[in-house]
Amino acid sequence: MARKQKWTINAQDCTHTVEYTPRTLFSKARIKIDENTYPLYSAKLFGESQEAFKLGDEMAIISILKSKKATLTVSGEIIPSEK
Repeated sequence: MARKQKWTINAQDCTHTVEYTPRTLFSKARIKIDENTYPLYSAKLFGESQEAFKLGDEMAIISILKSKKATLTVSGEIIPSEK
Protein backbone atom coordinates (compact mmCIF):
# COMPACT_ATOMS: atom_id res chain seq x y z
CA MET A 1 0.00 0.00 0.00
CA ALA A 2 1.26 3.46 -0.89
CA ARG A 3 2.28 5.72 1.97
CA LYS A 4 1.32 9.33 2.37
CA GLN A 5 3.99 11.95 2.94
CA LYS A 6 3.43 15.10 4.93
CA TRP A 7 5.34 18.38 5.30
CA THR A 8 4.83 21.44 7.50
CA ILE A 9 6.21 24.67 6.07
CA ASN A 10 6.61 27.92 7.97
CA ALA A 11 6.18 30.57 5.28
CA GLN A 12 6.23 34.31 5.85
CA ASP A 13 2.47 34.63 6.16
CA CYS A 14 1.63 31.46 8.17
CA THR A 15 2.24 27.73 8.59
CA HIS A 16 1.17 25.49 5.69
CA THR A 17 0.61 21.74 5.64
CA VAL A 18 1.24 19.77 2.44
CA GLU A 19 0.29 16.10 2.15
CA TYR A 20 1.04 13.86 -0.85
CA THR A 21 -1.01 10.72 -1.52
CA PRO A 22 0.66 8.51 -4.16
CA ARG A 23 -1.06 7.18 -7.22
CA THR A 24 -2.25 3.60 -7.18
CA LEU A 25 -3.32 1.42 -10.07
CA PHE A 26 -6.92 2.61 -9.66
CA SER A 27 -6.58 6.19 -8.36
CA LYS A 28 -4.80 9.42 -9.22
CA ALA A 29 -2.10 10.96 -7.05
CA ARG A 30 -3.35 13.82 -4.87
CA ILE A 31 -1.81 16.73 -3.05
CA LYS A 32 -3.52 18.38 -0.11
CA ILE A 33 -2.44 21.95 0.61
CA ASP A 34 -3.83 23.12 3.94
CA GLU A 35 -7.48 21.99 3.56
CA ASN A 36 -7.71 21.92 -0.26
CA THR A 37 -7.13 18.69 -2.24
CA TYR A 38 -5.95 18.70 -5.87
CA PRO A 39 -5.38 15.76 -8.26
CA LEU A 40 -1.89 15.47 -9.74
CA TYR A 41 -2.49 14.47 -13.34
CA SER A 42 1.20 14.53 -14.19
CA ALA A 43 2.19 11.88 -11.60
CA LYS A 44 3.14 8.82 -13.64
CA LEU A 45 2.97 5.30 -12.28
CA PHE A 46 6.46 4.40 -13.57
CA GLY A 47 8.09 7.75 -14.32
CA GLU A 48 9.23 10.99 -12.79
CA SER A 49 7.19 14.20 -12.64
CA GLN A 50 7.11 17.63 -11.02
CA GLU A 51 4.34 20.05 -10.06
CA ALA A 52 4.84 23.67 -9.06
CA PHE A 53 2.50 25.60 -6.75
CA LYS A 54 2.48 28.62 -4.42
CA LEU A 55 2.48 28.55 -0.62
CA GLY A 56 1.61 32.11 0.24
CA ASP A 57 4.40 34.15 -1.37
CA GLU A 58 6.77 31.15 -1.62
CA MET A 59 7.20 29.00 -4.74
CA ALA A 60 7.10 25.23 -4.09
CA ILE A 61 7.86 22.22 -6.32
CA ILE A 62 6.91 18.65 -5.51
CA SER A 63 9.02 16.07 -7.34
CA ILE A 64 7.54 12.59 -7.62
CA LEU A 65 9.59 9.51 -8.45
CA LYS A 66 7.66 6.51 -9.79
CA SER A 67 4.49 7.72 -8.06
CA LYS A 68 5.78 6.56 -4.66
CA LYS A 69 8.48 8.84 -3.22
CA ALA A 70 8.10 12.62 -3.26
CA THR A 71 10.40 15.47 -2.31
CA LEU A 72 9.24 19.01 -1.62
CA THR A 73 11.37 22.03 -2.46
CA VAL A 74 10.32 25.47 -1.21
CA SER A 75 12.23 28.50 -2.51
CA GLY A 76 15.17 26.29 -3.51
CA GLU A 77 15.40 24.46 -0.15
CA ILE A 78 14.50 20.75 0.15
CA ILE A 79 12.07 20.21 3.04
CA PRO A 80 12.26 16.82 4.82
CA SER A 81 8.97 14.95 5.17
CA GLU A 82 7.54 14.10 8.56
CA LYS A 83 7.64 10.51 9.74
